[in-house]
Amino acid sequence: MKAISMKLVRSLALVSGVLSAALHAQPSTPSPQAAKDAPSAAATALLSEGEVRKVDAGQAKITLRHGPLTNLGMPPMTMVFTVTNPGLLQGLKAGDRVRFTADRIDGTFVVTALQPAGAAPAQHMPGADVHGAAAGSALPKVDGVVEQLDAARGFVVIRHGDIPNLGMERMTMGFDVADRKLLEGLKVGQKVTFQADMVGGNATVVGLVPVH
Repeated sequence: MKAISMKLVRSLALVSGVLSAALHAQPSTPSPQAAKDAPSAAATALLSEGEVRKVDAGQAKITLRHGPLTNLGMPPMTMVFTVTNPGLLQGLKAGDRVRFTADRIDGTFVVTALQPAGAAPAQHMPGADVHGAAAGSALPKVDGVVEQLDAARGFVVIRHGDIPNLGMERMTMGFDVADRKLLEGLKVGQKVTFQADMVGGNATVVGLVPVH
């Protein structure tokens, strides 16, 4: 009888050990809170810094002078974005510093998240090589249409074709101008032929001729 009892105890101990090992071998499942936080961390990693140049709440568009957009493979530049939620533009004005997330949806560059940066403006956006304005004859000529114009600030938004020397596809974006005289007599909607280069880390129009 004692022998049977001892065998039974040993068998129970063996089964208990196997069950314990199996339970410890199960992969840990993230808590619901951890799973909820994961997308937020990924989105934060994509935030880029920028400066508001113009807000068009009626059209749900914003012009941003921004740093590198790593997820889109874009260098620092100034360009127009559509916003997925017009409420993101509430309270924003030209000159505000922001942090934002951008994506390309159906061929359109879109801001999907935006928040105030709370930092002092930088002289130049970081991350781009400073080429300087190359000789006009060395740069490709690109056709475009003027979409916005601020001669006083030396700034123009152009809907343009490909800019091969900057590796940019056709889009609508803003440029600083190397010489404000290039903007004299221009009007919104006017067709132009222009040349652009990276100057001081910013996409800059270094040559421009109206097309009549």
